[in-house]
Amino acid sequence: MGNRGPQRSQLSAGKTAPATSSAENALVMAQRQNEMKQRRKALTSSTNKGIRMNISTNSLPELGGYFDDATSNGSGGDLGMPFDTDQLKDMLMSMGVQFNTDGSQSGSQIRDTISSESVIKVFATMQEPDWTLPWQTLDVSDARGSGVVIEGGMILTAAHVIAQWTFIEIQKSTDAKKVPTKVVHVCHEADLALLAPMNPDFVKDIKPIKIGAMPKRHDRVFVSGFPIGGEELSVTEGVVSRIEIQPYSHSLRQLLAVTVDAAINSGNSGGPVFDSKGELAGIAFQALEGAENVGHIIPPPIINHFLTGVARDGSAYKGFPELGIAFQNMENPALRKHLKMKDDQTGVLIVKVWYGCSGFDVLMENDVVLAIDGYDVSNTGTIEFDDGVRGELALCIHKHFCGDRVPVKILRDGQVVEVNIELMPLKELTPLSQYIHKPAFYLTAGLLFQPLSTDLLRNYFSGGMMVQAPQELLFLATSPATKTRHEVVVLTRVFRDDINIGYEDLAFSVITHVNGQEVADLKHFVELFEAVKADQLIKLTCSGGGTLILPSTADESMKESAHRIMKRYNITGDRHLPESETHGKKKKHRKSLETATADVTK
Repeated sequence: MGNRGPQRSQLSAGKTAPATSSAENALVMAQRQNEMKQRRKALTSSTNKGIRMNISTNSLPELGGYFDDATSNGSGGDLGMPFDTDQLKDMLMSMGVQFNTDGSQSGSQIRDTISSESVIKVFATMQEPDWTLPWQTLDVSDARGSGVVIEGGMILTAAHVIAQWTFIEIQKSTDAKKVPTKVVHVCHEADLALLAPMNPDFVKDIKPIKIGAMPKRHDRVFVSGFPIGGEELSVTEGVVSRIEIQPYSHSLRQLLAVTVDAAINSGNSGGPVFDSKGELAGIAFQALEGAENVGHIIPPPIINHFLTGVARDGSAYKGFPELGIAFQNMENPALRKHLKMKDDQTGVLIVKVWYGCSGFDVLMENDVVLAIDGYDVSNTGTIEFDDGVRGELALCIHKHFCGDRVPVKILRDGQVVEVNIELMPLKELTPLSQYIHKPAFYLTAGLLFQPLSTDLLRNYFSGGMMVQAPQELLFLATSPATKTRHEVVVLTRVFRDDINIGYEDLAFSVITHVNGQEVADLKHFVELFEAVKADQLIKLTCSGGGTLILPSTADESMKESAHRIMKRYNITGDRHLPESETHGKKKKHRKSLETATADVTK
């Protein structure tokens, strides 16, 4: 007999058993019958306790062979209990075992399906900018990740695998040849990128992977890719343990993510995560530090939003909208009474409406949001979004696209009002991670001015040094934009020279005014700075009370210092000013309640 697990016979297959007496045979039969009863009892006990056992019907022949071998060598000789597949299935179903009838497969079948050319190796050559010397770049580096072939012959991967790329290649697991590829679109906030091979024949014989349904808690998933440490495809099985909005480490954006108890290692990033049907359940993109075998995957709703948006809008795809409000829970009875809420009403109190965001035209502070897009909002700011699963109210916003209009039911001064809101992307005073090739900057009189950003803070105050960043900058990094300020202009470095003596201690000061005029952004700052006439001085006011006085840029001393400083410090350029929203653009104004209610959903 072959190996069958615990408490099995010690006789090896192919060997002749020694002769035994009738009494010994009877004892052996009794032991085996007791063993089978214990197994049946264990199965019945498990199912009665609500433990669901999913068994693929495709695996029944293997299971039948196991029981045959465990009882009678497949012939029923000892116990007189030969099992065929149908009998085995009927017996297990009578004990409460549930069989997959939805096309799902066993773990071995999934691995066979995944062991194909649909999982791709991605190789990226990249070059990051030097944020401390923004006119130059850092050394060239290489990155490696995984991807998956989807409909249309495209390769889907994680954005951080190719961020700040200069050259990208892809490779099949069965072919040593690498093929150059182009980037179709990148959405850094969702950490997703879409690639297309330069040679369409690369995907000609590859079966694209279908994007599956949103996984549920306790579902099996299979993380696949090419982690560092080997060249062959790696497949790790795990279980979905959590579904909720999580911070995406690549962008610091809060979006829906799925937590699985499977390892996601370097090189796995961008690789597909399959469900039990062999369909795409997500893209592997980050692991939880300090925890063993806990990873996060980007789920189908986020993937579909990205792909649909790119197909619909192309390069104009703006990503995920936000409502743009800060709110307070409404659990306190006195607060509810103060805002004239009825006992059967639930919602959250708006304490801040961010300038330029979706709700700015219509919503106001002290409004109570009762429902969004048909989803009732609880007193703790959650909605029920999937079969009793609750999540943050942002979930009902993220399923829409920028430009969509959604109905929002609010309580204002005790009256229930329903308004339409046009959804827009989040407008931040300090951009999250941008992954741009050339940062914005302006250099004059040896003073380097840059717009505040998360990337800037990360590079100047990397790692544990972040706590050493000025508290004002850390506060502004999480503040909303205003009507008069769209960026924070910071004096980041002072390249010492006669013209800026004594100003070195003002590094990392926020510049708020030029000659009394408030600064809207870096481009506006440069306009104000260079508009000062030759016979006038330039006064820069810092938020902390500091002051810098400089000659006009038309003054000969400024021109001479510029040449001198750039030569001394090997500086190759004095500015890079991408297009930005300036003070001269048309501003939006709040609508009155009467105008807003005229936009009620029809």
